[in-house]
Amino acid sequence: MAGSIRIGFNAPLTGFAAADGNSALVGAQLAVEQVNAAGDIDGDTIELVVYDDQASPKEAAPLAVKMTTQDEVTAGISGSYSGSTRAAAAIFQENGVPYISAYAVHPDITRAGDHNGAGKTTLMRIVTGVLRPQRGRVLFREEDVTRWPVDRRIRAGLALAQQIVRPLESLSLLDNVALAAGAHGMTSPLAALLRTDREAERARAGELLEFVGLGDAGNAMPAELPLGDLKRLEVARALALEPALLLLDEPLAGLNQAEARAMADLIASLAGRRRGVVLIEHNIREVARICPRIYVQDNGRHLIDGPADQVMASPELRRAYLGGEAA
Repeated sequence: MAGSIRIGFNAPLTGFAAADGNSALVGAQLAVEQVNAAGDIDGDTIELVVYDDQASPKEAAPLAVKMTTQDEVTAGISGSYSGSTRAAAAIFQENGVPYISAYAVHPDITRAGDHNGAGKTTLMRIVTGVLRPQRGRVLFREEDVTRWPVDRRIRAGLALAQQIVRPLESLSLLDNVALAAGAHGMTSPLAALLRTDREAERARAGELLEFVGLGDAGNAMPAELPLGDLKRLEVARALALEPALLLLDEPLAGLNQAEARAMADLIASLAGRRRGVVLIEHNIREVARICPRIYVQDNGRHLIDGPADQVMASPELRRAYLGGEAA
């Protein structure tokens, strides 16, 4: 006999965080509609059980109890900020019910952070497809890309600028970027062989080098550049792929204060209506200056996320970075 699989959803649907909560709710509702429209799950349809936690731990905890006991949900989803998310997560864990934090990501700069070994780079490699998750899924632009290879994800709009810069040493800066600019024309080996005119890619490469501050160095070789300029080259190569989501892995590492500030200004200019940026970085000063939203994880687990000013003032962040009790 057909039944329903009940999924709990808590988010701030009223109050100061209502915009993000309602955005997350729309995403959850669309996902449920798509699954049900595709033909249910073993005869059962999915039912979303929705509660407004008002971004408050005091509201979220009893709602989590109600969902896991009275409503008998099979799993839970949060579109809330960290305080209410963590309060609900503890209740779900006690009752053995899977629970995840998921909210809509707008084209903006989001910073993922915490101390070394927390799993940030691993998470980014899972997003790009270098690593396969043991559990869970990777969703990008409303598609499940968990089993997609790296090249398919790149063509879909993902790009990663690596922490350790490895340009092609035998090519000039211009040709390094031009090669990336032509990546979308390389999907067919035959088409790539027949296409001999690279002027469009070289022109685009010149524009991108100018944009990142290397306009006069197009003919230089990578070995001639200091680290700061190599970091800018890496950003230009990633932008040449025309990504909808640009992932930056510690782009300020190894830079002095002036270089880091200049690079941070460049990164801040990258986010816009058609491009989101996720930044992994330890330079707290620059992170707080340019990132409107911060996500922190500890030992591979979500710790706190939300508006930058709230996260920076949180005791959770102080404990993660400084250890012991928060001041």
